[in-house]
Amino acid sequence: MTAFAGSVAATTRFDPLDRLDDHAPIRPSNANRSRLRLTFLGAKGLPANWLRGPLEEKNMKALVLSSSPRRDGNSAILAGEIAAGLRDAGHEADIVFADDFLKDFLRDCRKCRASDGNCSIDDGFRSVFLDKFLPADGFIAATPVYWYGPSAQLKAFFDRMFCYYAASYPGSADVIERMKNKRLGLAISSEETFPMVSAAVLTQFQEYARYSRSTFVGVIHGFGNSRGDVRRDPGDPVGAARRFGREFFTRAATDYHIDTVRPARMWTVAEVGGD
Repeated sequence: MTAFAGSVAATTRFDPLDRLDDHAPIRPSNANRSRLRLTFLGAKGLPANWLRGPLEEKNMKALVLSSSPRRDGNSAILAGEIAAGLRDAGHEADIVFADDFLKDFLRDCRKCRASDGNCSIDDGFRSVFLDKFLPADGFIAATPVYWYGPSAQLKAFFDRMFCYYAASYPGSADVIERMKNKRLGLAISSEETFPMVSAAVLTQFQEYARYSRSTFVGVIHGFGNSRGDVRRDPGDPVGAARRFGREFFTRAATDYHIDTVRPARMWTVAEVGGD
């Protein structure tokens, strides 16, 4: 059982990206907030790292990838805010731009792999993947919606991983172990607002989380077309992105299986000491 101390904020809507304490079953007055502790009841059978909170680990490391070719585009704005939120919380956040290091697509490894087993594509991906992605505790990708899918750069980032976890790479076993058990996040920008506009992006990211035994923490979605439009989105995705970064390593995130043993209720509020 993991406990989260903090205020319980009143809200009239349910947003899965809201803070954990936005969904308490009671709505206390301001005077009582310091006396409440929100407890996630959790579930047996979850991976040991399903939640990394301040009671367990501090000063985590995250890599934020902005995959848009627009360095000042809407998804890049969301990526920057998430990175800022991570730093607000005391974590290490490294933001990288795909266009700086990703210049080629995945090739046929049987034809282009170097004689020593290394990938022969020399464009900077190797350094980002081995020196930034693998050591990170968390990974957040930001992408615009292009043809109802992710950017080509983000797709290529995932595709190029194969060069290093394939058995033909000498260090593949170590790479596979270090790819697993990360916390993952996604930031999306799109012009269209219909609910399924980002379905393909979400599906691919969720499947990557499953495949790598990682935890998909959540999604920030901002709407806009011209540069900076997300700042005018009345849903305030920019503010949500900053908060998402601050809470990235403490938010509850579950992905149950049919045989997962779990309690009937998800949240409970109990009295704790306070003023």
